[in-house]
Amino acid sequence: MVERTTIQTSTTLTPPFPLRPFPPTNPGASQPQTPNHAPNSPSSTPLTALSSLPTILPRSKSLTQTLTNIPLFLASDLDLSRLNRIHTHLWMAGRPMRARPLHRYKMLDMTVLPTQQMDLHLLRYSTKLLLKPLPEYLLDHGFWTQYICPERELHESAAGFLLSYGYNRYVVFFQRNFSWILIVFVFFSLVLSAMQVGLSFPEDSSSSLQNSYPFIRASFVFVVFSMVSVVVVLAFVTIIFIGIFVFNMVAAISHAKTEQRKRKELAREKEEKNRDV
Repeated sequence: MVERTTIQTSTTLTPPFPLRPFPPTNPGASQPQTPNHAPNSPSSTPLTALSSLPTILPRSKSLTQTLTNIPLFLASDLDLSRLNRIHTHLWMAGRPMRARPLHRYKMLDMTVLPTQQMDLHLLRYSTKLLLKPLPEYLLDHGFWTQYICPERELHESAAGFLLSYGYNRYVVFFQRNFSWILIVFVFFSLVLSAMQVGLSFPEDSSSSLQNSYPFIRASFVFVVFSMVSVVVVLAFVTIIFIGIFVFNMVAAISHAKTEQRKRKELAREKEEKNRDV
């Protein structure tokens, strides 16, 4: 009986932070109104966890009040089902590293866009970063205990809210490093078009270049050079892409194995410490 109670207690989900007052007490709330203390405005009055929830259930076709069905709201607001379906394949997109500070993204001239979808939080797309604002109810210990902790899936989604799913986009890499190739191809197209116009004049015309052996020879050499250049450039870009993809894939697999080994070692050390206690 004692062992069974111990097992149930150890598997009970708890909030990932200690109990503390929420929201923070407003210093001027209990003080009388004086010339030095202005009355509280709606924006300065702290909200409770329940009052911070939206009035109507988001992403719902019916007009349902959130307070009447909080579990349904949490299931929608903390939904990571789409990411969970591809979670085992995310190693191909990049290494599972922590997100950079927001000021770092601003330094990189990225646009921060707010989103309410949990599975789009900290998702980087080209020069845009999607960010889900931190809900106030996730800072309430009592709200966690009453609504989130009873459901393991909600608890895992909420506890991992600050983890990010990101991926590299090779399009940006090629745009920044190989955009000059487009200018070269445009130049080749202009020269080839001019040569075609020069060879289109009739042979009996005074301005005809069809009888000019140097011009025909130069046109032939430039046409062959253009075709060979296209093949070489495409082969070079393909080799670069395959090299970058293989390197990132190997680095992602190695990083994932290293992190998994570290987690197992930490878990083993915690178990040994608990046994000693």
